[in-house]
Amino acid sequence: MSDSHRSYTDLVRDFYLVFQPIVLVDPSLKSQIEDYEVLLREKSTNAFPYKDFEYIIRNNEGNSVLLQWFSAELRHVCLCMPQVKIDINLNPQQLLFDSTLNFLNNLEDLADRINVEITETPSRVASMNNATMTERLREIVGLGFSATLDDVDSGDNNLNVVTQSAPYIDRIKLSLLAFDGKPAAQVDALLKKWQQFAEKYHLQLIVEGIESIALASTLEDSKFDLQQGFYWARPKMFDCLYKGR
Repeated sequence: MSDSHRSYTDLVRDFYLVFQPIVLVDPSLKSQIEDYEVLLREKSTNAFPYKDFEYIIRNNEGNSVLLQWFSAELRHVCLCMPQVKIDINLNPQQLLFDSTLNFLNNLEDLADRINVEITETPSRVASMNNATMTERLREIVGLGFSATLDDVDSGDNNLNVVTQSAPYIDRIKLSLLAFDGKPAAQVDALLKKWQQFAEKYHLQLIVEGIESIALASTLEDSKFDLQQGFYWARPKMFDCLYKGR
């Protein structure tokens, strides 16, 4: 084992997963869990490991170590909870590595239970462009996975990228947290724009960042019935999810 491989392995040992539901909300504000987004955390901070994650995915070797661990964790979840559907996040840079395609090929038997979310994070690799993104999405869907573009109107997931990706995705997600502090009229216009886009391309639209009953109710009144956020549930570790705590 190389020193770099050992370094990646040591970093990954500090990682764990948490799960936050995406819910379907009815007019009475009763909710039904549709699936769970899988979120990466580190034990030392209980937060997303920004620095270590960027270090690990800088090349194929590190990405391979991370995804081997991730694959084993996902299989455990799917084995213990066969009724659950999950959403996993991939950074656009990861789509350039052979290890990511191997990861997805190895999970192909679970493809009908896994949705692949492509995050908005700008890639540090110059060769990632709209055409490459579209080709990778085509490959993901070809393996039987469904796909989502995360945090539209943020980072790299702008209107042009989402429009080109529309034939290969089932969902888009809009996070209100990214627009915290913006004028209400601007946020309303943003919501309406993406709602119209989703309707045009026959996509589901999930609104993230729901932190109050008032916001949940206002959005449901405007037909934003797929929601995610702390009001509905905070992320939970798998043992708590599995045991119903």
